[in-house]
Amino acid sequence: MYSTVIVDRLMREQKKNGSDLAEYIFGDRRHTVRHLIREGANPTSEMLEKVAEFLNVSIDELFGRTNPHAGD
Repeated sequence: MYSTVIVDRLMREQKKNGSDLAEYIFGDRRHTVRHLIREGANPTSEMLEKVAEFLNVSIDELFGRTNPHAGD
């Protein structure tokens, strides 16, 4: 399941906020993206791609999936 905890952590680490994300996705800081970062969110695949791109991570990372054997 998509993890809002991970998105929240990444945004804090990168010193980004919901307005930054809204501007990136919609081109307008006035839009709200609270629905993307609240518990129980169910964003579309298109929206997940944009969030992952904004945070410079893979979609798998937004789901908390990692590959412990990567780079072997």
